[in-house]
This record gives sequence, C-alpha cells and structure tokens, in this order.
Amino acid sequence: MANPSWLDEFLDQLKREELPRPYVERLRRELSDHLHDIQEEKQGMDAEMVHTPNDRMGEPGDLAQFIGSEFRKQSFSQKHPIVTFVVMPVLLLLGIWAGLETGLLLLDYVIAVLLGEPTGWEWESVATGLSLTDRLIIYGEIWVPVALTTVIFCRAARRRRVSWRWPLLTAATLGVFPGMTMRLASSGDPAGWVLLVGVPSAITGALILQALLPLTIAGCYSWRRSGLERA
Repeated sequence: MANPSWLDEFLDQLKREELPRPYVERLRRELSDHLHDIQEEKQGMDAEMVHTPNDRMGEPGDLAQFIGSEFRKQSFSQKHPIVTFVVMPVLLLLGIWAGLETGLLLLDYVIAVLLGEPTGWEWESVATGLSLTDRLIIYGEIWVPVALTTVIFCRAARRRRVSWRWPLLTAATLGVFPGMTMRLASSGDPAGWVLLVGVPSAITGALILQALLPLTIAGCYSWRRSGLERA
C-alpha cells in the first residue's frame, strides 16, 4: 500500500496551494497508485537498492509548490493579468450596479402596484429632497458594490498566487472609477440632490472615502497574505 506519511504530508502541503478539489483528488489517486507500485518494487529489491518516496518523487513540499505553480500558469489570470485585474473589475462593477438598480426599480414598481400608487418612474422625484438617510443609501449603492468587487478580485489574486501588485492595481482602478468620478451633488435647489458621473471640480471628503475604500481592502488582503506566507 502507499506510504501514508509521505502522501499525507504532500496533501497537507498541497492544501496551501488552494487548488480545485477535483484536481487535488485526482492527484491523490494517481500518487496513491504510484506509491503502491513503489512499495511492491521494494519487496523484490536488496536493502541497498530500495528507494524511498522522497528519492523517487522528491520532497512533498517542493513537489506541492511545483504542481501549484504549473497549474496556475495555465489560468487565464496568469496569461492575461491586465484583463483580469483591470478590465474585468470595472465590467463586474457595472454589472452589479445594473442588477442593483434594476432590482430596486422592480421593487419600487411592485410596492407601488400593491399600494395602488402611480407607477411612473421619474428620476427627479427620487433625486430631489433627499434626507441624510436617503443620501447614505445612495452612497451605499456606490460603495457596497465597489467593496464587493474589490474583495472578489483580491480573493482571486490570493488563490492564483499572483503578485500583490495586481490586486492593488484593481483597487487603484476602482478608486478612480467610481471613486473620483461618481458623486452625490446639489442640483442647485437647496433641497435637491443628483447623482453625477464625471471628473469633479473639487475633491470632497466623500470622494476621498470612495477612493480609499478599495485601496484599504486590497492593502488588508496584501498584508494578511504576506503574514501567511511568512508563517
């Protein structure tokens, strides 16, 4: 039967590579069969000729790192990091916003129908006369999708073991869009507020927070990752 200590140590090391479970299971079966063959070979050899699994297959940690590295080289993110960590985050963010706004509009429509109210959608009726709570909700609609998108791509970068520079580039991209391009501003009427898209004429505290949010998340992931690698 297979050498359990070598195989168990190899599987423990392989867990750190965060490879897909089906791929790991296939490796386990193949290596188990190979180690079984090594055990059978030992029975017909002299003591001097017997090779341990470390001699035949290498150290478990080195082999696990090599397999993980070769597997990640085949991934789309390794071959096209600019597309993965710059273009795709913006597309995902736009998709989340579109889905969120569509869901809110449908919810408003259903509530209006149930209450017997008019179902016409007018942006001015939504954008004017906003209370502090309303403004926080609108900022939440901007910030929450940005935070979620940043987390998704930081986790992807950690799994793929790409350089920490790529998730930070994602964060910088999301810091500019929408961090410095989307804002809630006065419409000219003291009670009126509108959501604007474009380069601002002045930097406000809200814009700074929007830009720092993805950078802070990516920085925390990079710091945690460096700590795990040193452990």
